[in-house]
Order: sequence, then C-alpha cells, then structure tokens
Amino acid sequence: MQESSDFSKRLVIESKDEVGQSAEAFNRLMENLQGAFKDFNATTAKFSKGDIKCRIETDMMGDLSVVKDATNALMDNVAQNAAAAMENARTRQALDVCQANVMMADADLNIVYLNDSVKEMLSAAQSDIKKDLPSFDMNTLMGFNVDGFHKDPSHQRGMLKNLKETYKTDIKVGGRTFALVATPVFNEGVRLGTVVEWNDMTAELAANKEASLIAACRGELAQQTGVGCMSGQRDDGRCRLKHRLLKQLGERHVA
Repeated sequence: MQESSDFSKRLVIESKDEVGQSAEAFNRLMENLQGAFKDFNATTAKFSKGDIKCRIETDMMGDLSVVKDATNALMDNVAQNAAAAMENARTRQALDVCQANVMMADADLNIVYLNDSVKEMLSAAQSDIKKDLPSFDMNTLMGFNVDGFHKDPSHQRGMLKNLKETYKTDIKVGGRTFALVATPVFNEGVRLGTVVEWNDMTAELAANKEASLIAACRGELAQQTGVGCMSGQRDDGRCRLKHRLLKQLGERHVA
C-alpha cells in the first residue's frame, strides 16, 4: 500500500488476538480514509463542473474533519465570489446599454469604467474638449485621471476624496457645458470609488438662450411698432418690417 497508495487494500485477519485486533483496527482506518477520499474526489469533481452548491457531507473525525471543514469553507468562498461576479456582470451589462452617460473612477480617481453612452457623448465632443485639453483621447481614456478635466485639480480632488453623498456641478470644457452628478461608492465603509453621470448641456443651453432672445426681440418689436400693426389697422413700412423680422425669427427658432 505504501508503494501504490491504494487505500482499498486490507489486511487479512487470521486471529482474534492482539495482532488480529490491530489488523482489524487498521482495516477500519483504511476504510474510513478510502471513504473520505472518495467523497472528497466526487464532491470536488462536481464542484469543478459547475455544481457550486455541493459540499462534502460524510461524517469525519480528527484531521479528516479539519480537512473537510476547510474544503467546504473554500467552496463556500468560491461560490460567493462566483455569485458576486455574476451579479457584477449583470450590473455591468445593464450599465453598458443604459441611456445615461456613466463613468466610474477608483478611489485614486482613475477612470476604470465607461459605458457605451458616455463613450459616444465624449467621442462626439472630443474635438471641442481638445481645445482645452490637447492630450484628451477617447482611445486612452481608461486609466485617465479625472484631475485632467479640471483647471484646479487639487480643489476637485479634495472635494471628491471627501465626498460622502451625491454632488451635482457643472464644468465647462472646450466651449461645452457638462452637468455632472457624482456619487461615492462604499462597501462596508471602505471607499471603492465614484460614479459620475455626464450630461452635455451645450445644445440645450444654446436653445434656451436663443428662445429667450427671440421672446425678447418679439416683445421689443411689438412695443416699437404698436399694437395697431398686429391687428391690421396699419400697413406701413414699419409693420411690414416687423412681420418680416418676426417670421425670420420664428423660422430660425423652429429650425
């Protein structure tokens, strides 16, 4: 048995004296060891093939019980990590396809995640961003430190490092205005990083500004030309000029 490590072998018992009793005890030991190794091998084989709920159930004593408990604890840990990995994969896939522009930085403010929407938004704005940040490149943005987005990195770093709740702010880069919502992420009190939602407000702000300008121009023209022109009571050059300007402003606003 020493040479073959075959635990199925047994001693032949030919008497019931001390020698026979020793042989019988030895055989029981071998039977217990064989049963334990058989259970170990069968359970770990099932576990390695994906049955992460299986555990070693055979009753064991002494050192075998210690090995059994350690093996089951190891399988528990692996199963928990597998479940967490699956949950993380589901979350990542959901973030990848969601419409919000989501970025995540680690505790040192290095970018570790970009979803598809934020990649598309920043790619569209890249030429403008480069006006203020010449080294900005979407192809190398993973690992980029968010300090690079700010003119005063020390102020932003201190604020983000000490962030305990959601924080909203706007930044202007390359003539564009971005609204940011930064939320710290913790696990059991340990800061893991920061999730940042981006929104390019440039077009919306420009449209709002133009709409306000058109409204102001309409009001000013109405005051200058008089209400009679609006009711058709007058038809002089000022009325015609007013109508033409209002029409141009309206068409421009619609476009």
